Amino acid sequence: MKIILIFAMFVLFGCNNDSKTGSPTKSVNYLSHSQSRIQALVDSFRTEYNIGVGISKDSIINKYNEKFFDYLSEDIVDSVEVHVDTVIINGLAVTTELHSNNDIAFQYTLNFKRDMPSRWDSIFQFMKGLKPGSDILVNFQYMGSHLLGNPNDTSRTTIKIYAFPLPISFKPKAVWNK
Repeated sequence: MKIILIFAMFVLFGCNNDSKTGSPTKSVNYLSHSQSRIQALVDSFRTEYNIGVGISKDSIINKYNEKFFDYLSEDIVDSVEVHVDTVIINGLAVTTELHSNNDIAFQYTLNFKRDMPSRWDSIFQFMKGLKPGSDILVNFQYMGSHLLGNPNDTSRTTIKIYAFPLPISFKPKAVWNK
């Protein structure tokens, strides 16, 4: 009995080391509303895709493309814990690639103007300051596009969301009006 209890504790606590996989580490199993909703859509998509009897895979993908678009374009995607994969700075263009787990990735190249308002400059400085290999809590601004793939293909993420990261303290409506 003791061996079973020790084994169960090892499985529950000893095998949860996300740092080896490059996934964000979580001290608490908390996901923001946005992150929970995106993950729920991915899980629902995966289930429907795998049990879709009599329904074409394309129609399931189209259905979930609409669901993701409707959700992501509603408002800013807030408080998402991600792992920073890539930050490429090319003059005033910053390309970022981040992921929250093996299902969800974010990518975008944002081109800034030389004479930008201070709010845009703060976003530029924030994006340039992201450190590959780090885990961070950020907001995202969805740019109206995403790529939904086969949920069973483990060589790529299920959804790639084209969005750029914003500081968690960012007030979205103020910047768009200035």
